[in-house]
Amino acid sequence: MPVRYYDWIAHFGRRTPDKPAVVDLASERRFSYAQFDARISCLAAHLRDRHRIARGDPRRGCWR
Repeated sequence: MPVRYYDWIAHFGRRTPDKPAVVDLASERRFSYAQFDARISCLAAHLRDRHRIARGDPRRGCWR
């Protein structure tokens, strides 16, 4: 599956999956690009399925 030009996390998740992407400074927990991409995908699926939020939905910027 091709990676969209704006999805750089997915790009690096495929290109360098074991390279560190994020470090939580409080707990020092580290996520590789592959792990970070997987977590983002799970969150996106949750928002689509549970909350019916779709790409381009005008509600997506509303945090009330």
